[in-house]
Amino acid sequence: FAQPFGGAGGGQAPPPPPYGFGGGGGQFGGAPPQGPHGGGGGGGGGGGGMADHVIHEKLVEREKARVARDYAKSDRMRDELQAAGIFVKDSEKRWSANDGRSGPIPTASGGYGAGGGGGGYRG
Repeated sequence: FAQPFGGAGGGQAPPPPPYGFGGGGGQFGGAPPQGPHGGGGGGGGGGGGMADHVIHEKLVEREKARVARDYAKSDRMRDELQAAGIFVKDSEKRWSANDGRSGPIPTASGGYGAGGGGGGYRG
């Protein structure tokens, strides 16, 4: 078969994991994924999974809909993510994927909430 991620290096690195990014961290965040485990979102069908930056963009768009109280759009987007194997846990402010990746839900501005407590008892 053809080389999966372009480039001329034959034995430079072992083949990437089947879902893009490994585990719950790896190259998540920072620059868009373009390294040996990155690539354009989705790949060629099958079980390629959704790229982290695409998940981030969709979650930001969904949060914008929630802030605007457009719950129909928010629910629709959650359903689309779920169909792609991405599960949104609003009560925990986290998402997880079928392939084991997970992360915090970004705010509507694209950042990550600071402070505000970690969801413990309020007394």
